[in-house]
Amino acid sequence: MFKRNISLCRPRCPWPNVRPRIGLVPYLASALVRIGETSPEAKEQTYTLIAESFVSSSFLRTLLAGLNDAHEASFSTGPNKKYSPIDGVAETDHFSVLARLALANPGVFMSAVRAATYPVPEEQTLKWILEEWFFHFDGIGDIATKKLHTLALTHLLSINGPSSPPPAYLLNNLQSYLSIWTDVITELADDGDNMDGQAGDYLVNFNSSSTYNPEGKYQENEPPETTRRRVWTLADPIHQINIRDYVTEHLRALVEVCGGIDRFREEWLVNVDKEVVNEFAKLGVF
Repeated sequence: MFKRNISLCRPRCPWPNVRPRIGLVPYLASALVRIGETSPEAKEQTYTLIAESFVSSSFLRTLLAGLNDAHEASFSTGPNKKYSPIDGVAETDHFSVLARLALANPGVFMSAVRAATYPVPEEQTLKWILEEWFFHFDGIGDIATKKLHTLALTHLLSINGPSSPPPAYLLNNLQSYLSIWTDVITELADDGDNMDGQAGDYLVNFNSSSTYNPEGKYQENEPPETTRRRVWTLADPIHQINIRDYVTEHLRALVEVCGGIDRFREEWLVNVDKEVVNEFAKLGVF
């Protein structure tokens, strides 16, 4: 799908310096992906063009370099302990770019990562990305950002479509999936009136509130720029997608494509700690 700049992707070529990209640039890249949501053309084509720009400019490779450094720092100890130029909020921002692209279109996301890391095998790259992503998850302080990352990681499970199971390197993280689903669904739980059909996710209920109607103004004298920013914020999938429904839909599809509940339990769920399974089961999501 993407043209590969092999001169940037040779395994022995050192990762580029990520410090100039920390801060504003990841935010702008995330915003660029969101612009694709409003494209009048085919969304996949728009996302592909955006991802191609990330690859051809070396931005995606630079972003992955920072995350790779963070991964090495996370899993090194003792006298050989390594340190990363990004951590905390900066690392969250880096992963948020990946999250926006993965949520928009998992296929485009995978193609972009392959192109940016060519000729390293996809499985090798995605294994450390997922390992670091799940490891970093508890360090995300904002629940809206946690939800974004959860939606993206969940959407990756549908990478092979409705007729084939996802790659094993995704399913091997089932325990981590159940853990983040439990944490985020619990934190977003709305114990209010269930009659509106949006119960279970207060970020969606917030969006549906008449007080914050995204089509109208909050106050008569509200500046147009404030209205525009509010419309942009509330149109975000974070405020549009009910996390409980989303997880239920994707988990049911996953179980089905893996051969049914019995086979799924025997081949994958058996590898998950019983405590993790029991806590997730209490949610009544599946």
